[in-house]
Amino acid sequence: MPETRGTVYAFNRFIEELGGSLGPVVLGLIFESLNQNFSVAITIAMFFFIPGTLCWCLIIKTYEKDREHLKKVINSRNKFEKR
Repeated sequence: MPETRGTVYAFNRFIEELGGSLGPVVLGLIFESLNQNFSVAITIAMFFFIPGTLCWCLIIKTYEKDREHLKKVINSRNKFEKR
């Protein structure tokens, strides 16, 4: 909903910044624990992308339905305000 857009955007930015700052640390720890075997460290780090990809797949499945619902809500609010 439009009234929660700021909260959602702030949460999204927080998660992105958290990932951007912790990602190199986690990869560095993996890299060091594997005796600096870079290819294995990158392969292990790639598994962190799997949950995000699964979430996007779920979002894609419900996107159209959510979009139509949002349109209905906004249109009903708009009709109410015109009275």
